[in-house]
Amino acid sequence: MEDIKFSHQQSDPSDNTAGNTPSKGKGRAVILAVGAIVLILALGGVAFWAGIFPSKEAQTNQESSTSKEVWARVNGEEITDKKMQERVSILLSDALAQGVEVTQEQRQLVNQQALQQLINETLLLQAAQQAGVAVDDSVVENQFQQIAASFSSPDDFDQALAKNGTTAQGLKNDIKRQLTIQAYLDTQIDKNKIQVNDKDVEDLYNQYAANADNIPPLEAIAPQIKQQLEQQKYTEQVTLLLQKLADNAQIEIL
Repeated sequence: MEDIKFSHQQSDPSDNTAGNTPSKGKGRAVILAVGAIVLILALGGVAFWAGIFPSKEAQTNQESSTSKEVWARVNGEEITDKKMQERVSILLSDALAQGVEVTQEQRQLVNQQALQQLINETLLLQAAQQAGVAVDDSVVENQFQQIAASFSSPDDFDQALAKNGTTAQGLKNDIKRQLTIQAYLDTQIDKNKIQVNDKDVEDLYNQYAANADNIPPLEAIAPQIKQQLEQQKYTEQVTLLLQKLADNAQIEIL
């Protein structure tokens, strides 16, 4: 099994791009809906990419072939090329929606990111199944209908699905996976125990103030900083959980 590493980074709450960035078009709703592990781990302004980082040998193998029948196995469960291409399509569409052009040279990094996400997602879904966590189909259907209703017509919705490399059933499957993972995380992490005090908020504010000009007064952005710190602590708990699952898993990168 390859070495597992996790990372997270902070965003500046005084930056208008931090936190809940407004959607750019209704197609964004589909991108967000199918982003499963992205939605769960990219919490507000906290850009969190937890995952497996292949060894140099594995990276070399991936660079020599950007398409293969099976990319990895997690406890025997295969991450197929079909799954990989669907996730890569989501990441590319998400980047485009945010005005980011992904160059050909960066595509390998996108492949690695997609693989990281799928491995994490598989670990969490397997753990959820073992714990008996399930989501009712009616809940999935309700969320699906809400997304569909945000479009002006069924044709517009179908076009958005196609643009993001998925179908109505594919979107439902992704919604179910997303909700199942979140339900499992809710059984493992008690958000009520995540505490942030005033000193934590002030310390982070001072870090921002030391590296930024014209930052708003502390009292103006204290709520956003507190929320960011709470989200950071939550992602740290998710990191520990994923690390534990990975340590007890058989992960083979092909």
